[in-house]
Amino acid sequence: MIRYEHFMARLAAHETIMIDGGTGTEVERRGVPQLPNAWNGGGALSHPDILRKIHMDYIGEGAEIVISNTFATARHLIREAGCPELFEDYNRCGVELAVEAREITGRDNVLVAGGISHWSFTGYLPDLADLKEGVEEQSIIMKNAGADLIMLEMMIEIPRMLAVLEGCRASGLPVWVGLSCERDDDGMMRLLSGERD
Repeated sequence: MIRYEHFMARLAAHETIMIDGGTGTEVERRGVPQLPNAWNGGGALSHPDILRKIHMDYIGEGAEIVISNTFATARHLIREAGCPELFEDYNRCGVELAVEAREITGRDNVLVAGGISHWSFTGYLPDLADLKEGVEEQSIIMKNAGADLIMLEMMIEIPRMLAVLEGCRASGLPVWVGLSCERDDDGMMRLLSGERD
């Protein structure tokens, strides 16, 4: 927790913190096969060396926070991909590879964030209770694998974001939220779902 407290002190002092780039996009660019309906969430098991190297490359370029390649490893996505039995393995290994990259680079001050999203590639969205339950399990797996915090990615809908936040409480880890927004025709920012409040 000391590592995290150091970052919070830096943020309070208005310092800039560099976060890694699009890990999932980079995994795809480097040729890792995609899981049907779950993008590249399987890369942690199928191509761990590539994924670890991506994290190491981001750290080498100055990233101070690396996010696990778990954007597409929510329970409902792994179920849709036809491999629900690998839910724990994908999430555990995704975080462990980021932790290993930190250790190999010798940059102990780098934070590892467990990335969680409520996204769906098929349009199927679990009800809020199922979503919360899946995130509870996912966030605990990530904590046990060594995550310093949870990073919610591409939150586009307020009720789902709140369910995911509530689920993350089970881990006891700090949670950062990334919102996906766009401008309306009138110049106002809104979530991709259309919500403005």
